[in-house]
Parts: sequence; structure tokens; C-alpha cells
Amino acid sequence: MTSPVLLILGAGGNVGQSTAKKFAQNGYKIALVARSLENGTSEEGYLTIKGDLAEPECVPKIFKEVQEKLGIPNVVVHSAFAFTWSPENDPLFLPYATMKKEMAVNFESVYLAAQEAVRCFETLSAAAAQGSSSSSSEGIISSLPKVFIFTGNMLNVQTFPAFLSLGLGKTAGAFMVECADIAYSKRGYRFYYADERSEEGGAIGTAINGDAHADMYHELVFGTSASVSASAKKRLPWLITFVKGRGYVYFPRQESNLTLEDLPARDQEVKTS
Repeated sequence: MTSPVLLILGAGGNVGQSTAKKFAQNGYKIALVARSLENGTSEEGYLTIKGDLAEPECVPKIFKEVQEKLGIPNVVVHSAFAFTWSPENDPLFLPYATMKKEMAVNFESVYLAAQEAVRCFETLSAAAAQGSSSSSSEGIISSLPKVFIFTGNMLNVQTFPAFLSLGLGKTAGAFMVECADIAYSKRGYRFYYADERSEEGGAIGTAINGDAHADMYHELVFGTSASVSASAKKRLPWLITFVKGRGYVYFPRQESNLTLEDLPARDQEVKTS
């Protein structure tokens, strides 16, 4: 029997764990990737892979391992990020070596993950097309949603000078996601940029809610499944802005720039997940 597989890149203890739990409850096999993990199996039965996305060439190897041990991923979530605070009045102070490393996490690994996801989706679609409609296993393959989700924030639409490297990655990733969704949605593959907001539509800051992400991601995936009602299959856009307890909420683009006074408490260390 073919089981659906969720792969989470950058699987931290908040968004990653909440999403994994939500999908496991719906029959998904789970693969988690993070620098902090060890290769093996978690207490919950998830496949765990130690992977540093600052070395994005590891991404195809990760997909291969997941396919060999669990099956072909039909849902891929990329939640990894890296950044160093930039002075508000000197955002270009970052050494090139630091920028290069952070962009490897914030965009290069996203691009490679999306590329590998398409290959997986194509393989699943080809297997369904070649099989007999009377085969229960092939019926499962054909009904599997094929979804890529990039965990974002509002840096793709609003400028925070203090987050230069992260903003560059989110902006590039959002553009890639939009291009991919335009092209591949015709084949039934969806690509989303997911951005949690406050009730007023502002930046969520450090109050990221893992359960809210899990609920939104569940809606995005199961809303594309053939088993849900027509009303639940209302097509959502590639740019998903959502609020805890409310799900998808459209917010108009905010043009004003933000300063350090609008941001969480300053921390000079590089942040990664």
C-alpha cells in the first residue's frame, strides 16, 4: 500500500513538530531534517535526518534517502532560515562570506528542494498514469495531493533593513514560488508561500505559532485532495497570509518600511532553524 509522505526541511520544535504531528494523525509518514537532529527514528516514529542546509548540495541526497526509507514525498515543507542582524543605518555591513552562507539556507536550499519536489510529483503522476484504474495502490497514488510549502514571513512585501539576508531569501523564494505555482498548478502541483500575520496584518515577530502553521498547512494540502467537498476545494492563491484561529486572510501590501523599534529585542547571534 502506498502511504503519503511529508518531508520537512528545517524541522524545529515549533512549526516543524506541530506540522509533523498534524500530518501523522492523518496517516502520513514523516521525515524531519535539521542540523540539530541525529540520523535515525524519533520516539514518534518519524524518520530523522541530520542535515545542514548551509550546504544545499545535501538536498538531493536527503530526498533520495527519504524515498528509499519511506517513499516518495508528496508534500514538502521548507522552514529553514538563517540571518544575522544588520545595523539599521548600515545594512551592507555583512561580510560576503556570511551573506553567501545565509543565502545558501534562505534561497539556494529552497530552490533545490522545490526542484526535487517537482521530480517527486512527476514520478507520482507518471506512476498513476501508467497503472490500472482498478488497482487500489495506484488509486491512492493518483489521489495524493502534491504540494510544496515555503514557510515565509512578510519580508517579501515589507522592508526590514535589520533582516537583509533573510529578506533577500524570502523575496527570492516568494518569486520562485509564484513562478512555480503559475507553471505547475496546471499539472495539479501547488506551491505556496505561507506568512503568519497578526490580527491587524502586521509582522508576527517572535510569536510564531506552530499549531497555526500546522492547521494552515493541513488546509492547503487536504484542500487539494480529491476526497474533500467542493466548497473546501476553493482555490487559494500562492501567497498565503494567515492568522491564528482564522486561517487564510487577505491583507493588502504594506508599503511602509519598518525600523528596529518595530522588531523584537536585538540579538547579535546568527539565527538558524
